[in-house]
Amino acid sequence: MVRRDDPELALKGFKSYVLPSQMNREVVVAEIDVGGRGVQIATAHLESLDATRMREEQLKYILGGEVLGEGGERLLVVDMNFDEGSQEENEIKDGWIDVWKKIGKGDGCTMPMDDHVNRPTRIDRVFGNLTGLEPQVIERVGLEGFEVNGEEKRGGERGGERTRSRSTSGEGLKELAKDLAQKLLAPSSPKGSRKGKGQKKQDAFAVGVMELENISDHFGLMCDFEFVHNNKDEKI
Repeated sequence: MVRRDDPELALKGFKSYVLPSQMNREVVVAEIDVGGRGVQIATAHLESLDATRMREEQLKYILGGEVLGEGGERLLVVDMNFDEGSQEENEIKDGWIDVWKKIGKGDGCTMPMDDHVNRPTRIDRVFGNLTGLEPQVIERVGLEGFEVNGEEKRGGERGGERTRSRSTSGEGLKELAKDLAQKLLAPSSPKGSRKGKGQKKQDAFAVGVMELENISDHFGLMCDFEFVHNNKDEKI
């Protein structure tokens, strides 16, 4: 979203590119003029599940020059579907910064319980290749309740009935992960049952997710950037 009432901010256009994918993924690039300075912002939802090679190919395409071009202010705002330290990060070359690692506070997990790896993950990421822009703030969105028509809402409410609240801080997420891991390892069917190990884990995971539904299953990110002169103390 771009504010049209700000004379210093103008949307120049959008472009969409089809990514290599088996899930019909695309990347959308917005070109914005900020007081005469160009900014490119790319957003996408990379391939899900066991698709490391495909995500690598998608990042190569996005960062290869055809989509975002070379030079200038470039931002990559993506549901990466891989966590910090994963193999896919090798495709994000020198010159790009992980904004959360630069200025974020805490572990930055955006998925309190990733249903693919059964633990909290930081799969939603903001990367920047910047020459004049400086990140000022990055925060997760969705950790707190909010009001709709005068009534407080929070992730996990069903039919207006409020569920119990648990912390979504770094320690809280570790506690949730530990609880769910114990459920996954615990027997979930009586002796003599014909259920296999895979079904047992699925049943336990379903129970764990139901107990965790008092929080959102996926947080968003909010970032503020400002242009600075070579003198870092002067912002515009």
